[in-house]
Amino acid sequence: ASGSVVVMDPSNGEILAMASAPDFDPNAFQDFPPEARRNRVIADAYEPGSTFKIVTGSLALDNGLISLDETIDTGDGSIRVANTTITEADHHRYGALTLGGIFEHSSNIGIIRVGLRLGPSRLFTGATSFGVGQSTEVDLPGENPGIFRPLSRWSALSNAEISMGQEVSLNALQLARITAAVANGGLLVHPHLVTKIVEPGGEARAVTPPEPARA
Repeated sequence: ASGSVVVMDPSNGEILAMASAPDFDPNAFQDFPPEARRNRVIADAYEPGSTFKIVTGSLALDNGLISLDETIDTGDGSIRVANTTITEADHHRYGALTLGGIFEHSSNIGIIRVGLRLGPSRLFTGATSFGVGQSTEVDLPGENPGIFRPLSRWSALSNAEISMGQEVSLNALQLARITAAVANGGLLVHPHLVTKIVEPGGEARAVTPPEPARA
């Protein structure tokens, strides 16, 4: 029904490509509904699901709560949290997995066990440092910052569910920025499209974005 794509340089936040579908002809924009004219990369926030697992895993590594060669027992593919049973997708049973294996199989149980080691406070603080719930301040109008409730509004189930990307919403550019931080060694870049402005007389001046912050 719809989709969006963003391509960004992870080292400096330069946006190299951005597209939404359905699209429209800017020369006849009045012939298209508002739905088609929306830039979904920044205007649409959605529940990221398993793509958010890199946040949980990164924070656990950063806090020294897991090593890359440690195995996590995912048991029979289910876990009981706050009187709720959570299972793997399609009721898979993966047994013992390293963090890499958790990502490879997109194991809900594995990442929940990792997230429970973090606990609500470290998960909230760490995800916030990744820019979750905040506008990227990209040089375009209409950004939806998504939803990330304060700790005071977390339920007994929130730690587990947020660990696997539920109970939180992001736009595609926010997720690209999180992925860039994992790729570039932990720096939260400032996404931007404009790198220079050329005046009518031909004089060019560079547009320098803020320095990346360490996530």
